[in-house]
Amino acid sequence: MKEKFRVVFDGIELRRHIQLPTEKGTIPKLYFVKFDNRVFDSRLKFSGYLFGQASTAVRPLELNGVQIRLRGVGIGGYDSTFLKYYKGIATIRSRWVSGEIFVDEGLESALNIDRDSFNEHDEHFKKLQSSLHKELDTVFDEINAIARKRSERKREEKDNELKKSLGRIIDERSGGRIKLRQRDLEKEPRVVVVDENKGEIILNTAARPLKKNKANIVIRAIMVGYHVAKHTTRTREEQDDKFYELVKDILGRLL
Repeated sequence: MKEKFRVVFDGIELRRHIQLPTEKGTIPKLYFVKFDNRVFDSRLKFSGYLFGQASTAVRPLELNGVQIRLRGVGIGGYDSTFLKYYKGIATIRSRWVSGEIFVDEGLESALNIDRDSFNEHDEHFKKLQSSLHKELDTVFDEINAIARKRSERKREEKDNELKKSLGRIIDERSGGRIKLRQRDLEKEPRVVVVDENKGEIILNTAARPLKKNKANIVIRAIMVGYHVAKHTTRTREEQDDKFYELVKDILGRLL
């Protein structure tokens, strides 16, 4: 049974305070690690937690990684490699995770003379390492999925706002003569399709010529500006001037 004791200094009780990050805009996830079994005829018992958050680095950065505590004493600092967990995770995402492992029994033989590191070939250490890495597989899979969904949602929200703004600009600049419609034309490679009979410019939301979102905004601005100028002016000089003003207005508002 573990000893229970209190530390009181000058009438104030001292406690180990754990406050997991709750920064605005982050999505926290908490995971638990536990092991209690014999390894090579000696008992190894440890438990702990891993904290992951998407999509913000743990602050302060010194808490990024995992801290091993042997009988309550921290061995070394927080290991940002997570005991050499190398599975292709991006550095920026590995900074989203922190944790502590509390070893209650075993692992003494793995402690090096400097008492600041472990012998990585020790069987107890390897068991702790493999248990931690197994849990980290789940941690990184889940927070990466959260980050992807969050990124996709933000991109969709931004795209919708950009499309609305673009429609307002075209309506203003054409005096209501040209209407901007938006449709998902999967089999149509063109970014913009013009329906002269209806006085509509159809923005093909399925067309993404380039990977970068800002680059696609520029392409759409140029194509829309060209067609609006072409169908609302009479001379080449007027068309050039209107095209220039439209592209400038669109990019100025949307970027």
